[in-house]
Amino acid sequence: MFKYHIKLFLRNIKKSSGSFIINIIGLSTGLACAILIILWVNDELNTDRSLAKGGRLYQVLENRRLTDGTKTWRYTSDPMAHTLVDELPEVESATAINAFTHGFKGEGVISNGDRHIKAKGMFATEGFFDVFPYPLLQGDRNKVLLDRNGIAISETLAVKLFGDPENVIGSTLEWNHAFFEGPFHISAVFKDVPSNTTKRFDVIFSYGIILERDRYAGLWNSRYAETYLILKEGTDVDRFNDKMTELLRTKHRSTEKATFFLQPYSRKYL
Repeated sequence: MFKYHIKLFLRNIKKSSGSFIINIIGLSTGLACAILIILWVNDELNTDRSLAKGGRLYQVLENRRLTDGTKTWRYTSDPMAHTLVDELPEVESATAINAFTHGFKGEGVISNGDRHIKAKGMFATEGFFDVFPYPLLQGDRNKVLLDRNGIAISETLAVKLFGDPENVIGSTLEWNHAFFEGPFHISAVFKDVPSNTTKRFDVIFSYGIILERDRYAGLWNSRYAETYLILKEGTDVDRFNDKMTELLRTKHRSTEKATFFLQPYSRKYL
C-alpha cells in the first residue's frame, strides 16, 4: 500500500510538475518567512531582558510640568546615583553613565603600538558592573573605574589589540578623541555586549573624566547622566517613587517641582 501511494505521488508530480514546483516554492517561502518573523519578534521581545536582574533594574526618569504640558526627561543630574545609593536603603546599587551625549560623540581610536582600532566608548561611575551584570573575564568588579585612568575593554577589543585577551590587565593603551585623549591602563576585560542590547560599547571610561573636563558636570542642575539602579527585593516601587521624589526635591531649586519615577529597564526598548 505504501509503495502504491509513492508511485501515485511520483506519477502526479510527473504529470503536473509545473504546479508542483510552484506549490513547493510557495510553501518553502511561506515557512521561511514565518520562521524569520518568529526569530525577529523573539529577538525584539528579549532585547535588554538578559540585564533585567529579575526585574529589579530600573532607570530614573523625571517628569516636569511646563506651560505646554508635562515633559519627561531621561537625562538626570550627575550626583543622583551616589545620592540614591547613599541615602535610600531600598537601593542596592546605582550608577551614572554617559554614552558621550551632549556633543561627546563616543567613537574614537584606541591604539596599542601600531594597532589602531575604532572603538565606541562610554563613561560610567564605579557602580556600573554592580548594576549591569556583564561578566568580567579579568579584573576586580569592586575596583573597576575607581581609578580615573583605568578603563574596561571588551573581549573582542582585547583580541584585536593584543591577539590574546589573557593577561592584559595593567597594559597601557592610547585613546584619541576630540573631547579627551591620552594613555589609559586596562583595569578589566568584560565579555562582549550581547547583540540584543540597546547600549553598545567597546570601552568604558571613568565618569571622573567628565567631572574634570566640564565645569558644569557634577552640579544638580546638570543633565548629563543617565541614572540606573537596582532595587532590593520586595521594594514597593510606587512608594519608592514618592520617597525618591521627596528626597531629590530637597537637593536643588531646579528639582523642587519635578517628579521622579522608575522605569523598568526591560521595558525601555519597546
